[in-house]
Amino acid sequence: MNTEITTQHSANKARLLAMKKQHKGKRGAIKQLLRKRQANRQEVHWFKFVACIWCLLFIALTAEANEQTQHTFTSEEAVTEGATTTIANQLLAAKQPSEFQQIKVIADYTRELQSIDNDSNSNINGVNQLPSAANQKLSEAPLLPVSTRISRAEHQAAKALSQLPTSKQKIEIKAARSFRQEFSIFDAVTRLFDDIDADGFFRTFSVTFDADVYTYNGVNEALVYADIYLRQSGRDWEYFYSTDNFMIFGESTDDQYEVLSTLASGYQTDHYDVLIDLYQVGYSNIVATYSSDDSSSLYALPLESENYDVYYEEEIHVHGGSFAWFGLAIIAAMLWRGRSQS
Repeated sequence: MNTEITTQHSANKARLLAMKKQHKGKRGAIKQLLRKRQANRQEVHWFKFVACIWCLLFIALTAEANEQTQHTFTSEEAVTEGATTTIANQLLAAKQPSEFQQIKVIADYTRELQSIDNDSNSNINGVNQLPSAANQKLSEAPLLPVSTRISRAEHQAAKALSQLPTSKQKIEIKAARSFRQEFSIFDAVTRLFDDIDADGFFRTFSVTFDADVYTYNGVNEALVYADIYLRQSGRDWEYFYSTDNFMIFGESTDDQYEVLSTLASGYQTDHYDVLIDLYQVGYSNIVATYSSDDSSSLYALPLESENYDVYYEEEIHVHGGSFAWFGLAIIAAMLWRGRSQS
């Protein structure tokens, strides 16, 4: 009996030990699971923390960039407004020039008129002859007055003020800055016409230039316009003329632009240099410049306005005085003497 009780007690004890071991294993598994969950939560919290830091940095950088852009536009507006106000005051205070500058211009006339006039390329004594169709069109062109001599810097400042972008345009400009285009003026040539007094200085000249565009998105075309300046020898560049908007296509030579001008008044007999500033429509910055420093064809053009290009005919007049009457009296006396002798 005692043996059975002892055996049963041992079995119960072994069962209890097995149950304890099993319970400890379950507790260990639960603890391990809890540890994994805690580690995962820590990783999630760390990822959220890093993501929050990146968001804050991005917001801060974006705000700073917007503030700098706004400050740049504000600074440019302030500088431009100040410069243009100063220029306006100077122009108002300045006296009217003694000679009123006037010009006649027809632009991009080459294709239209040279196809009509076959002798457009003829020349006599090395001087190009103006096509009759172009000459007629120039004579019909209205006079463009340039009442005040304005320098290149003054013209750019005044233009920048008139082209200040609105808030909507500022956003469009910032969005378009990623659209990269490069511009250049490949070549420019000039021709001289009409020297009435044959003194070697001409009243009419043309400027032909070929602008190119390079685009990285494969669309090699752009809408542009140009400002033309003249510089009398020893002086600063002065604004002359602004072209209309025209299209250019890659490196094509078929998009050359020509400006034919007659100086009506206000340009003294002298040598003048030419400068061309190219602009992309919608933008205020110069995208390409070409001048007498780049081509000898734009250097020292012998020009003068119509009021200096005048041909004077010398007339020889014989004036009769007392000596003439005395000679006639001698001739009459000799004739009378001859008659009386006969």
